[in-house]
Amino acid sequence: MQKFEVRLSMLSRAFMGAVALGLTFSAQAVEPTALFEHEYLLHKDYQAVDRAMLQSAPLRYLDDGESESGYASGGEIAVIGKSTRYILDHPPADSSLSIWRHYHKQLSRHGYEVAFQCGANSCGESAGWRLVFGRGVAGDTANQFYLLAHKGKSGEEGSFMAVYVNEIDDQPRSVVHIVNKAELNKIYALPAKTGEQSLYYRLGSSTPSLRGLLALEGVLQSLRQDTASRVQITGYADGPESDYNQALAQRRADYIQEKLQSQIPMADSRIVNLGGDVREKSVNTEQWRRVDMMLLLSQDAIAKNDKPNHNTGG
Repeated sequence: MQKFEVRLSMLSRAFMGAVALGLTFSAQAVEPTALFEHEYLLHKDYQAVDRAMLQSAPLRYLDDGESESGYASGGEIAVIGKSTRYILDHPPADSSLSIWRHYHKQLSRHGYEVAFQCGANSCGESAGWRLVFGRGVAGDTANQFYLLAHKGKSGEEGSFMAVYVNEIDDQPRSVVHIVNKAELNKIYALPAKTGEQSLYYRLGSSTPSLRGLLALEGVLQSLRQDTASRVQITGYADGPESDYNQALAQRRADYIQEKLQSQIPMADSRIVNLGGDVREKSVNTEQWRRVDMMLLLSQDAIAKNDKPNHNTGG
């Protein structure tokens, strides 16, 4: 009995130490300079409380042929928290792509999930990104890369990070904007296209990630614009079949239904909840930890669905 108690005590201390280590690790803010070995910090700016706008979609150049023209955001988020902006120069031997991949890998190791990413022409013109990030941003469109990442219990709080990488006269440079201990204040998004939108979840979670919230806002914008549009919701959980997994799949669907209905008055008939479905484990089980939103738009909405809602000027 005494030996058992000693072993139990040792296990308890080991477990609590691991928990404490995990809590310390998860609470630490990521310093971009700590992710590399040979970088030079050009600039660091800190704001104790800031409302930061972070891009969550490519930029576009809009020209109506008359007076209004400029670079417009295809989507962005407003977050409020402790804001720090970094400018780092990297060794000339490194390419912007290799630097961006390194950020991607290191952020994943630190528990971040990438909510949006783009590269080269898929990001839009680099001149537009200079307007977004301001000081320190230059380079050409072909060498640019961007990602928006998030870490937290839900997509509505935690740490948010935007990383832009480009090359300036063969000098690779990254501009990083981090907002820690932050709350998601607003999502700006273009209306979603007709068809299926998927929201993915962490294991056991029924709360969408930031990536899922971006998809959800696109569907909301479509429902607001087109009173004849409808959406069908199906929640999934990976197996095995059990009451718990069935309830989890249903909770995921119900959560999205409630979110949509709270934003669309008198929308009950336009939002159809098809319930939850449990699928047996496969090689990639993440594909079944999701909610599908099937968006059905009217023909008029499809024709005008590509309008922007934000302009960055210039």
